[in-house]
Amino acid sequence: MDHVFPSHPPLSTDGEKLVRRIAEQWNSSESPSSLFSSPLQRCVQTAEILSQRSNWFQTVTQSNLLGGHGAYVTDSKILGSQLSKLSESGRRNLFISHMKGEKIDGMRSLREGSEMILDTLYPSSNNEFTLAVSHETIITALGAYLGGNPHEWPDPLCGIHVTKGDAYG
Repeated sequence: MDHVFPSHPPLSTDGEKLVRRIAEQWNSSESPSSLFSSPLQRCVQTAEILSQRSNWFQTVTQSNLLGGHGAYVTDSKILGSQLSKLSESGRRNLFISHMKGEKIDGMRSLREGSEMILDTLYPSSNNEFTLAVSHETIITALGAYLGGNPHEWPDPLCGIHVTKGDAYG
């Protein structure tokens, strides 16, 4: 059982429909060289639908850096204990504080966690298109590390676009 994030439900029927519509729009686009997903069920479902409906037929590689404890958590029990005492807005504020540079017990620094993700998704010799499906906390943290506003959380099925040459490395 994940001590930090509660059990996540599967992708909803409306979510599946939305992913299918997006995938159909991407049908004629170049397939990614790599397709990563958080191991969270709805993220894996999203990545699989994108791959199949876009006719990429790309293998989905699950990465714990993108979900569950993610790249930012070092001790899920310590962090989970803190989170269990907070309301939903309190949990969000704790993560925003982390993204602003505050040290949070049980978590890596924003820089260290973000670089772990970026090094995995964008190895130094790889300038190809990589697609990663994750959840809003990790997307927001990565965006904050790359200069985004930690208060601007993505809507469902939205994210950030990273170009290695411009933003990282």
